[in-house]
Amino acid sequence: MFFPQLTGTPPRSKRRRFGWVLELAVMLGIYQLYDQARDWAVGSTATAFRNAKSIVAAERFLGIYWERGIQAAFLSAGWFITFWNI
Repeated sequence: MFFPQLTGTPPRSKRRRFGWVLELAVMLGIYQLYDQARDWAVGSTATAFRNAKSIVAAERFLGIYWERGIQAAFLSAGWFITFWNI
């Protein structure tokens, strides 16, 4: 069986011993930017509640307001709520 000879430079992950540290730092930086952007985009609590009430009203009008029933089904599963409460 013939195996071709590999030539050239190795991948960057092989050239940097702790390349994962750089990747982790980049990911943390990206998350910080995301979190900061969310903070800038957030309005007042009153605006948030007003928007939520509008959405619930629209869902009730369309007959698709199932959130309360879905929440009631999952609230007894503490592990599930803990998992998704990131």
